[in-house]
Amino acid sequence: MDKLVHFCNLFKLKRPMIKPAKPLQVKRKYYLYIFLCLLSVGSCMEKELVPVTDEEQIVRVLADLHVSEAAAQQFDVTLRDSFREVYYDQIFKIHQIEKEVFEKDLDLLKQNPSQLSTVYDKVIKLLEKDKQQKEREKE
Repeated sequence: MDKLVHFCNLFKLKRPMIKPAKPLQVKRKYYLYIFLCLLSVGSCMEKELVPVTDEEQIVRVLADLHVSEAAAQQFDVTLRDSFREVYYDQIFKIHQIEKEVFEKDLDLLKQNPSQLSTVYDKVIKLLEKDKQQKEREKE
């Protein structure tokens, strides 16, 4: 800075308007940049979302939906969608869960393939257990 003032005095130039930055202001800028960087990194981190409905209820609802889907297959194509909708409404009413909540929970499960696989393994076991129980009742 002194050299610049000396240069201006030699050539009879006006004194430069450049003011040196105060050390405290520089530190504040760096702290602000660091804070913004940490904030942006923190907001980009994925949060593990947990379904609202417990896993056992999801398993029971999925099992019932698969059974209703199999039952709807016996109807004519023109009636199938209507029966499927009635079945789905009854299942959600029986399990006391809203369709939108269940669909959001299922979407969350789809984002975690290992958990979805575990849930569907339980659904298959439940369906097999129900099938065996119905076969015993027939005998």
